[in-house]
Amino acid sequence: MTKKNGLRTIQTLAESTETTRSRVVSDQQRTLLEEERRLEQLESYRREYQTLSSRSDQAVCIHFVRGRRGFVEKLNDGIKNQRGVVARAREQLERYLAHWREARTKALSLQKFADRLATEDSRRAARREQTEQDDIGRRTTR
Repeated sequence: MTKKNGLRTIQTLAESTETTRSRVVSDQQRTLLEEERRLEQLESYRREYQTLSSRSDQAVCIHFVRGRRGFVEKLNDGIKNQRGVVARAREQLERYLAHWREARTKALSLQKFADRLATEDSRRAARREQTEQDDIGRRTTR
């Protein structure tokens, strides 16, 4: 395996890793958005329920009030749990972003290295060609 082929293989692997990690980040962003929407829905539902409940608090029995209070407590627990889910999803997204950035940096570094090697190969080829042209010119002038 030549240097160029080996470098291409390494570059391909680095780019593949970056692409895979990019997809994971994208999936995690979608997950986070879904969880944030669920949290917003729960909070919105609680607000609506409390608004409706406060309007109908005229003459109700104690069992109804306790039931309503219990329901609101369950909603509050659900909201608290959902906030935890959202926080964990954000943390996971940050970890995935860090992995992606690392892979991206590696892929870009390898690309720059390959570009520098290609530029150096071009310079060497140009120098070689110039040397050959000079040699041909010297031979023909003798």
